[in-house]
Amino acid sequence: MNSSTEINIAAYSPVPELQVTDIAQHKKVIESHVVKHSVKWVMRKTTRNDITDQNLDGVRDRPCADYLWRSLYECHRAGSKRHAMAARLIATCYFSNLEEVVITVDGNHCHVLGSAEDLQYLPLSADVK
Repeated sequence: MNSSTEINIAAYSPVPELQVTDIAQHKKVIESHVVKHSVKWVMRKTTRNDITDQNLDGVRDRPCADYLWRSLYECHRAGSKRHAMAARLIATCYFSNLEEVVITVDGNHCHVLGSAEDLQYLPLSADVK
C-alpha cells in the first residue's frame, strides 16, 4: 500500500431521530449522514402542497396538510423478501416555519450500521476519490 494513501475513519455515532436545520442546508445535512452515521439515504418521492389547492370552505374532504413539502428517503440497502427495509428519513417543511426543515428518522435497518461489512455499500468520499 502506498504510504501517501490515508483513510480517515471517524467513530460511529447513531443517527439522530430528530433534527431541525435551515432550509438551505437540509440536503447537505442528509448527505453528511454517510460520513457521520454510516448510512446513505436515497430519495423516493417528494410531496408538495399548494395553499390554493386546499379546500378552505369546510367541505368534508381530507384534512388540510400542515406542511408545504415533504421528502421521503429510504436506506441505500434495498433489503430482501425476508427483510424489508423499514428505515426511512422524512424531511418536512411546515407552513408554520418556512425557513426550517424538520428531519425525522424512523424504522430499523436490516443491517448493522457502521460495520466493516456494510462499508462496501457506501460511496467513496470526495477525499478518497
